[in-house]
Amino acid sequence: MGNCKDYAIAKFFTLKAMGVAESKLNLTYAKALRYNKAHLSLTYYSNPGADPLILDNMIDEILPGYEREDLVPVFSFNSSGLWLASQRGRGRHVGSPDRLGGWMDMLKRMSRTGGSAAPHRENNGSRTANFDSVFEAHPMAVPSHSH
Repeated sequence: MGNCKDYAIAKFFTLKAMGVAESKLNLTYAKALRYNKAHLSLTYYSNPGADPLILDNMIDEILPGYEREDLVPVFSFNSSGLWLASQRGRGRHVGSPDRLGGWMDMLKRMSRTGGSAAPHRENNGSRTANFDSVFEAHPMAVPSHSH
């Protein structure tokens, strides 16, 4: 199945590079009920109040959030904000993504390399090694080998 963080981050930056507005994209941290583990997916919002489409590596179909009963969203973020999850729509804005150290570190590394959509590869081979701190900072955190 692969690493959910790699899939979600790659989709996020690929869609941005293709011209999709970042305001329509969030990375969403959820609990994958089937695995009882943390999971990161990309969510696409056609408008701010819409139920998002979920793009992830757990199933092949792109489905709206209300059809993904296997996921319980916790929070979502992009470069401009951080939202606590809600039943429908983007959720309650709770501030800047600055408190997500791994995400901010990755954005800084990318800007230093000319804004490339490919995250820097760390010594251990994981493109998202520093991004694991996003998961570690949350009480529902699980080891980095989550789905």
